Amino acid sequence: MTVGILTSFLGVSLSLSDFLADGLNLSKQGSSAWLIYSLTLLPPVSMILWLPNLFMSALEHAGIICFFLLIVWPIAIYLK
Repeated sequence: MTVGILTSFLGVSLSLSDFLADGLNLSKQGSSAWLIYSLTLLPPVSMILWLPNLFMSALEHAGIICFFLLIVWPIAIYLK
């Protein structure tokens, strides 16, 4: 489970850093890289340190939503 969380975190971090660099019109090189990477990594790391069960709770809620979207909704459409 730890590997799954780590790879998820890395993928989201890479995409968020590119999004922030484009949105703030900053380069990912030089001194502005520190700003981009700190805006990318500090919020999730601080949430994990202060609220460790929040990530698992969010995964449970996402699983319930995916269950409805991928199983219940198509069956309901078929029956309709």
